[in-house]
Amino acid sequence: MGAIIGLIGVIVTVIIYVLQTASSKPDGGTDIRSGSGNVQTGSGNVQAESGNCVIQGGTGNNCQVAPPLPTPAADPLAVNPGWPTIRNCDGSTLTAMLKGGLTPDLVPPSSTEDFRTTMVNKGGASFGTGHLYLTMTVVDDSTVQIEEIKPLFFRTTPMLPAWVYDSLGGCGGDSYSRVFDLNLDRKTFTDQGLPTDEPGDPLPNTRREPLGPSFHVERNDPAEVRIDASACDAAYYEWGLRIKYVAEGRTFTKEIGSPAEPFRSIGSGGSRVSAYTLASATELKKSEPVASECD
Repeated sequence: MGAIIGLIGVIVTVIIYVLQTASSKPDGGTDIRSGSGNVQTGSGNVQAESGNCVIQGGTGNNCQVAPPLPTPAADPLAVNPGWPTIRNCDGSTLTAMLKGGLTPDLVPPSSTEDFRTTMVNKGGASFGTGHLYLTMTVVDDSTVQIEEIKPLFFRTTPMLPAWVYDSLGGCGGDSYSRVFDLNLDRKTFTDQGLPTDEPGDPLPNTRREPLGPSFHVERNDPAEVRIDASACDAAYYEWGLRIKYVAEGRTFTKEIGSPAEPFRSIGSGGSRVSAYTLASATELKKSEPVASECD
């Protein structure tokens, strides 16, 4: 009899405790809290210690699961190269076809593409000085710090071009870029910064900051630089660039151009080379021979 009375006392004590801690939820649910999680009876909601909701059934479920954090990209930096002309109606850049390459009659001009772009896409090279734009952006939400840009030299061969395309002038431009000077003859690479004597305004996304801690690129804040690659000697060059950068505490490198798909440049020294220009939008004609000119 004493044991029965004791058991009844324990049951009564538990019932009183539950009644004292019951919530005033409309569905009559009761919260039992432990740590950061809670179990809600009646409504069928279960919240684990981590805060993630697991629906167990019932009505009135109102668990909200936070969306997962985005996964960082394996390579957050995207680089779009533009070669070999200056932006905004360039009339000064010349291009050349190599010996053994296509003859002028086999490279028909296009009314929709700059003929110099057509030539380099068919194995040609910049003649004298070519211009490589690097437009850099980020594919995720990280901040990328551009640490270094270095040239890669794949091949150097004494050679004269077979023929050159000369546009014989253009309309010029009214904007300028952040410039790095790549001297292929001397194998030097120099940050020239922004020009101080150019008219007009910088191109969009042009950066003034030196490479390193202050040179940042983000998804909504891209950056653009220009590499002027000069070849004055009578030699042919295949080259590329390596970009070193940091994102989320990790260091990356990206190569623009490769031994299989290089950027190509050629000079003529003091020799003059046969040249062509446009006779019409879709036809070439001979013009005065030219020699590579570099500053």
